[in-house]
Amino acid sequence: MVTHTIYNQLVDNNVRVEVVYENYPVIAGTDELSLILRFRYLGKPKLPKEEHSEPDPEDKDAVNSSHKAGSSDTWSGFGRRISSQFSNVTRNVFLKELDKVEEQHEEDDEPVFVVGYTQLFGYLAINENIIDKKKLEDVRKRSVIGNKLAGIEGLELSDKTSNIWQFNNIEFLEPGKSNQIIPLYSTTQAMLFQEISLAQDPLKIFYVKVPLPKNLPPNYHSAALTINYKLLVGYQQFEKSGKISVRTLKFPLKLQAYVNRVGQQPFFTLDKPLLGQPIEAQVNEVTDGQKASFASIKSQLKHSDIESESDFSNDKIAVKPIEFLAFMQKLSQANINQVVEIQNEFHKEFLTDYTSPKNENCRLNLINLVSNPSQVLSLRQTERKPLQKNFEELNLFEYDSLLPAKFQTRFLLKRNTKNFAQVDLDKSVFRVNDIIRINIQLLNHIKTTGLIVALERVETISDQYIFKDEKGQIHENLTEQSQLVEKVCEKVVSTINSEQVSANLPIPYNSPGQFKTNIVNVRYLVTIKFILVEESSDLELIYSDNKGDLLRGVEFYSSGSEFLCRLPIKVVPNYEPNFGVVNYV
Repeated sequence: MVTHTIYNQLVDNNVRVEVVYENYPVIAGTDELSLILRFRYLGKPKLPKEEHSEPDPEDKDAVNSSHKAGSSDTWSGFGRRISSQFSNVTRNVFLKELDKVEEQHEEDDEPVFVVGYTQLFGYLAINENIIDKKKLEDVRKRSVIGNKLAGIEGLELSDKTSNIWQFNNIEFLEPGKSNQIIPLYSTTQAMLFQEISLAQDPLKIFYVKVPLPKNLPPNYHSAALTINYKLLVGYQQFEKSGKISVRTLKFPLKLQAYVNRVGQQPFFTLDKPLLGQPIEAQVNEVTDGQKASFASIKSQLKHSDIESESDFSNDKIAVKPIEFLAFMQKLSQANINQVVEIQNEFHKEFLTDYTSPKNENCRLNLINLVSNPSQVLSLRQTERKPLQKNFEELNLFEYDSLLPAKFQTRFLLKRNTKNFAQVDLDKSVFRVNDIIRINIQLLNHIKTTGLIVALERVETISDQYIFKDEKGQIHENLTEQSQLVEKVCEKVVSTINSEQVSANLPIPYNSPGQFKTNIVNVRYLVTIKFILVEESSDLELIYSDNKGDLLRGVEFYSSGSEFLCRLPIKVVPNYEPNFGVVNYV
């Protein structure tokens, strides 16, 4: 199965920049961000053909002039008139000078790029009518690095104002939302090349591999906020005027949340951005463009032992000093009886690769979580608890469990203290792109005409960040519990003369899994709305005589009611990458 995703951008009408992701979406906390970056020269841009107006047949002077001009194959337009006014020697000199000008013009059109780099950038775009922008103003102030938002080239603070919400060219990220963008994650620049000339080599290919931190929230979009990531490709280009222009291209990057082997994912703090993180990228130029596949590139790197200086050799150095100092402080304050315990913790944390992204397969973690959640829960209780405690003590980040407190697939519904219906789900933990299979059994001969089964995504916003107007009112779409409810899918099922019905609810492949942050909490519910009626018969009398009664079905019921129930379910990210797709941005 092809899982590569390609994004294209056209530059100056003659250069196409292509990004090919090996896996998409990419899981945070892994080294899955593996991509091929191609600069492809398409040739000289085609000039529009010169349009000549036809002479008026009635104008004899114009016809004769056109006929004389057409007798020369070398010159056109103004050239035809001046060619008859000079001698052959002067004409040859003029032709040579013209050829030099054309050659110089062709050289000027040749694309030459210098100082190319790649960079990662993640940001939060909020709806200021739902989330209070003032509560995030300090975060925005702290995110200005070197007079640039998150240190990103091209996002300089406007010279006309000192307002930290006004930046140049920021709308290229989220058009129309320039005042509501909060940086979440940014890296330093990883050098791609010093100089490339695409006229000499029309195809330049680079292989880039970047490990990602674990505490990055997934891509998300709702009416309240949007979480997005961009892969930035920047370079400098010589213009015809001799000036150097700085270009920055943005490509979409989709992330999934990191899930460890015991069914936990980080609790994301959106007001503590990770900015200016040293990028530990492996960058290699691919010389054989015809065989530039991921398999061939990895095979070539493996056999030639080509490794970047910023590859995984520095992975532990970025995090371990913090943990090492914490252990040293704990050891200095411990008594003799606690030394052995601390030594065991030190051995487990530093002398094993328990948390190394190279040895932990997050996709395998998701497979185990969906296929055998009870085994994953027991594994967490026996193995992960001490390690989680260490992480929380070090204030790195907290973990949130994706597993339910109790594995339950059967639910008994009651109405007025009487058993009403029995609902069965096919499993307790679902993944994105799954189908939720629901079986509903009606008890005690409940009179219903139908029911509506729906999958809802509920987004609970923290009271601290809710925006209130001058009257103290919140947004009209928010419920009393400060929730935004979005109906993901819905099915209508008839229950006339039925005691048992079934329904299937698909979870769209582009839906995010559940996750928690300090601003929003995203979870899923299965809602079942029963339509109840009080009439004892579905037929009405329209005619009666000594031969019998003529009945027909009722068009509507004179009285009825609704009974709504909500069942919480667990939805985790998909462990399968998307099918291959080509996008033009």
